[in-house]
Amino acid sequence: MIKTKTVFAFAVLMANAALANAEVRVDLSAPERFLDLKMPDTSIASGQEQFIRSMEQELAALVEKSFDRDKSLHVVFEQVDLAGHIEPMRGRHAREVRVVKTMDPLRLKFSYSLSDLNGNVSEQGSEDINIFISQADMYGKGKNRELFFERRMMREWFLGEFGEKRQ
Repeated sequence: MIKTKTVFAFAVLMANAALANAEVRVDLSAPERFLDLKMPDTSIASGQEQFIRSMEQELAALVEKSFDRDKSLHVVFEQVDLAGHIEPMRGRHAREVRVVKTMDPLRLKFSYSLSDLNGNVSEQGSEDINIFISQADMYGKGKNRELFFERRMMREWFLGEFGEKRQ
């Protein structure tokens, strides 16, 4: 039993050490302007934190998979228009829900810089990505996941910009 716990603890430490190589930071350029980042049943500030956390998680996994060397990605969002809109649910347990419909716009405008952990910038730029949710987007696995469309948009941008495994 002790040997199993030791092996498991070692595996957890190694996984955490691997993630430590990928450093991702996401910021909002002027948080007071990001009113659309309200999530259902939360405050705007809490929604902003949730958005930042979700983007950091999505991008950290991609940076870790895509680069052999230690890299740092910094993304600053200048404008965010989430897919859909918040509506109150009616009924016995009234609460809010984000409703996404076909042809709802989604916009992410941001700047980014990719550097090594010493701060030497290897790539930087800015993007202004606009899409409309299509009928095909409304079906499939994971669409009920928090910020599904926004996470997918960032994943597609990252893979298009940096590709798969690079040195």
